Amino acid sequence: MSASKGLFNLFFGVPPSVPLRHRRMYYVALIGFFLALLLHSSWLVAFSLLGIYPLAYFNILSVAIFVLGLYLIRSRGLILSMMLLGSFEVLVHQTLAVYLMGWDYGFQFYVIVIASFICLGHFRNLAIPLGVAAFSGLLFILLYFVVQHLAGEHYVLAEPIRAAFFAMNCSVLFFQLTIFAFLFSAAARNAELELKNEHEKSERLLLNILPRSVAERLKAGEEQIADNYNEVSVLFSDMVGFTSLSLERKPEEVVQIMNSYFAAFDELAVQHGVEKIKTIGDAYMCAAGLPTHQPDHAILIGRMAVDMLAASKRITAELGLPTGIRIGICSGPVSAGVLGNMKFVYDIWGDTVNMASRMETSAPHNAIQVAESTYNLLKGDFPMQRRGRMKVKGRGEADVYLIGEPEPGQSIR
Repeated sequence: MSASKGLFNLFFGVPPSVPLRHRRMYYVALIGFFLALLLHSSWLVAFSLLGIYPLAYFNILSVAIFVLGLYLIRSRGLILSMMLLGSFEVLVHQTLAVYLMGWDYGFQFYVIVIASFICLGHFRNLAIPLGVAAFSGLLFILLYFVVQHLAGEHYVLAEPIRAAFFAMNCSVLFFQLTIFAFLFSAAARNAELELKNEHEKSERLLLNILPRSVAERLKAGEEQIADNYNEVSVLFSDMVGFTSLSLERKPEEVVQIMNSYFAAFDELAVQHGVEKIKTIGDAYMCAAGLPTHQPDHAILIGRMAVDMLAASKRITAELGLPTGIRIGICSGPVSAGVLGNMKFVYDIWGDTVNMASRMETSAPHNAIQVAESTYNLLKGDFPMQRRGRMKVKGRGEADVYLIGEPEPGQSIR
């Protein structure tokens, strides 16, 4: 296995000096030079046997150029310079071959290979490949007039040999163009696949921080997103004893503990159709009734709270932690929108949000405390208990209630 892998790396491995954006060009240059080496080696033998020594001598130089080019491409990553050198060699070689042997052997068609070969390079300045391609086309036309009208054939070969050269050159041309087209197509498919994967990754990241409907509006070009909602239920939760816990544990342990809670809460949010708003330290905030209206928003958030409390108790017992959570809920109107230009965040604000936060901070350990507005929407569907009147910062005195936990086997409607 190691021998085959080493052989593969010898021929196809990309040197570390070749940047990722040049990988396609690397393979184009490597394959192009390898094919050119085989072709010019065969020509060297053929021209030597036929006694066409000017072309035989030139092909000795050609073979040396392509051997050196393969070495420099593989070892040094010199791709662009070798592509230009290889293109120059082919143009000179086919010009000399057409001048000495005539138009009927097919050597002139290699200008087409050069035009496709050089345009597959990753040149910073497009004038270079386009200039070489244009020069190849002009040379093709010039050779036609020079050979057909001004120069005669210096070497006249038998018809079977001429036909063999023409067939071989046309076949090689077709083969090389097919390979270059395949490399270009493969590179395009890979780029499209990578683009699709990156797009999907960006979509997932965007949906992790924004509701889907809000993300769609943002992608559609809506620059400022701000909405008012009349019927929303907002939930805040906070870990009890988190400060002392964070002082006693290593940072990575604290992150693992918080992630255990928040991962469970995220799953519950999806399960109950509740929109996660954000986390702030050990606090978790979510809401029901936005960005899509939900008539049963209070019931959804109530179920979320009950399951969050159960999940918290389970995780606390599993991890052996001296902690718990407090949960506060309030229902009413809120405003919501996307904030920030560089790092988007979907946030909500208003008196309902403030009241939900007050409900959480004043809630007993491992309890769900709700404002009267939420109680009026939940009574009859949840076991409720009036806690009494309580002084709420910024609101004066207000009636507050606790959601009781369901009895074993009892389900909340």
